[in-house]
Amino acid sequence: MASRVRVMPKKRNLELIMLLFGFGLYAFELAQVQLATIFILRADAWLFWWLPVLAATAFHILLRYRASDADPLLLPITFLLNSLGIVIIYRLDLVKSASAIDNTVGLRQVMWTMVAIVLGATVLFLVRSHLSFRRYIYISMAAGVVLLILPLLPVIGKTVSGAHLWVNLGPLSFQPGELAKIALTVFFAGYLTSRREALAVVGRKSFGLRIPPARELGPIVFIWLASLAVLVLQRDLGTSLLYFGLFLVLIYVATGRVFYVLVGLVMFVAGALVASRLMSYVGGRLDGWLDPLSDTNYNVYDFGF
Repeated sequence: MASRVRVMPKKRNLELIMLLFGFGLYAFELAQVQLATIFILRADAWLFWWLPVLAATAFHILLRYRASDADPLLLPITFLLNSLGIVIIYRLDLVKSASAIDNTVGLRQVMWTMVAIVLGATVLFLVRSHLSFRRYIYISMAAGVVLLILPLLPVIGKTVSGAHLWVNLGPLSFQPGELAKIALTVFFAGYLTSRREALAVVGRKSFGLRIPPARELGPIVFIWLASLAVLVLQRDLGTSLLYFGLFLVLIYVATGRVFYVLVGLVMFVAGALVASRLMSYVGGRLDGWLDPLSDTNYNVYDFGF
């Protein structure tokens, strides 16, 4: 027990060191954006800096007391990625208007960051163990599918730049797919954990590879394919790829079998080739990635933006 107590604070200390690095990098990014757009350093950048920094620090302190053995990489990486998003939006605000009063979109992103951190802290207080999510595997599956379908509904669904990702509920507008990611992650993780042995060691052998029974692999493949189908209809192929990678990573972690990864990569290559031929916006994005400076690519193709 003594050795365990000594190891736990080291994780949080490592997390703190990486957070301090992230805080400094975030300040540097904000300063560089101001110098590149309005050519001066302005005090309003501190508002964008100290609110996320204060919230992340408070969350770090909470982790020391509520989840001292948690992975020390998650919070710093999340902070870095989120701060990069805030900086990009802040730059767009500055390009649109040099007035500090008009930095509304970037400030809104900061406010949503604060809301997300408060929700994360609430989860730490309410959920004693992540294993409790096992009781809600199929509820999470149903919730994830419903959330994915919501933007396709004619009344509340909203199309922005050709993508059907948004839902309008009165004054609130959001992307339910972001919540669906969490729900489907809980489903995939819970189902794969409970069926680990069956997926890893049970099944017929074919060409030296053990193929699990359809009754075990069928539900997750069905939900995964249904999710991807909805996302293709929404023209959100980036998120589709994210779900694909999530599925492969979780099934590999659960079973430890490289077979699933190899099959998944073959499916990805085949699907990418078919999509690039049948969907013009997929082929256009691929050509745009291969030749980003060509005006022809952006004038000819419908990218679904």
